[in-house]
Amino acid sequence: MEKDGCRATAQSGLRRLMLKLPAQRQLLQKLPASSSWRFFCNLIEAYDEGCVALEAFRRDGADRFYIEEYETMVAELEADVVRDLERVIIWPNHCRARMLLAGVTEKGLPIIPKVWPLKRRNAA
Repeated sequence: MEKDGCRATAQSGLRRLMLKLPAQRQLLQKLPASSSWRFFCNLIEAYDEGCVALEAFRRDGADRFYIEEYETMVAELEADVVRDLERVIIWPNHCRARMLLAGVTEKGLPIIPKVWPLKRRNAA
């Protein structure tokens, strides 16, 4: 149950980010179907929860300190998403086999082949 709520919150945050960051919209749209989704899920959830709280503070006329604090936090989370989108390789989930064949891991790191024990050639 918690997992479904987690996905719903992340989807809501993703929609907010696509509206707020039109330059990154194409990459953001690809995230849920990619191997990078797990990496971004918590970050995007935090963004959504921060936005919801900020809206509530504004609507309820909360102390200016809280509003400014949440505005700063939401802006920092947006910057984190933009920065991380530039760093990550977005592989579709179905490309895992292709990645292994190409010799890279999900993080884009090269796969180092296992060469131990070394086989000796006959000296003949």
